[in-house]
Amino acid sequence: SNALARFNHPEPEKTGELQDALKEALDMVRPDFEVILCDTPPSLETLAWLPAVAADFAITPTPAEALAIQELVHAGRFLERVRWSRNPRLVWLGVALTMWQARLAVHEAFAKSLRDAYGPLVLENPIPFNVAFKEYVVARKPLSHWKPKSGAAKAVDALAGEILDRVAVCQGSKIREVA
Repeated sequence: SNALARFNHPEPEKTGELQDALKEALDMVRPDFEVILCDTPPSLETLAWLPAVAADFAITPTPAEALAIQELVHAGRFLERVRWSRNPRLVWLGVALTMWQARLAVHEAFAKSLRDAYGPLVLENPIPFNVAFKEYVVARKPLSHWKPKSGAAKAVDALAGEILDRVAVCQGSKIREVA
């Protein structure tokens, strides 16, 4: 929300107690939930810092495009800064390819380059470029209700399953399937 813009500082480490505000709020409700997702803006400022301070795991979505892939270096450094200064338990769980078009040779090339650079950090299930993602926003319905059998919904389910599997491995436990 633009209402939060005044809190989005370029040097989040210098925001004092504000850094722990979301963590403290989520700590109160954590026992009531198996998973809490925080979707942040694509920035490396306070509004992404606060969820990282509160998180156990981080996932970085990126399209298979040159500039986006170059920015992953900065995302990795950002997560390291969070880990060193506020949240030593934070794990970079993976990089999710988004707006994927398998028929584009350039996407295949960038995905290969990404896997060469980041190895198993790159999640296996990409999220395709699909009009259903635009439609469900306009329809104001979750994708799982708008087009539950669509390729887009199946791709989200596959990625979610992969993410939950990785979390379970990291925690040494089995997470119940989210319905």
